[in-house]
Amino acid sequence: MKQLEDDFYYPSDDLEYLYHPIVDDEGNLISYQDFIEKYQL
Repeated sequence: MKQLEDDFYYPSDDLEYLYHPIVDDEGNLISYQDFIEKYQL
């Protein structure tokens, strides 16, 4: 996940952040799970 830090708000790989709201490339707040599904990482 470290390569995403420059492009996406994702503080760390820690489990406490797994479902922390993040912003996608359109500026929408999404859950990390939705992020994974959207970008199929």
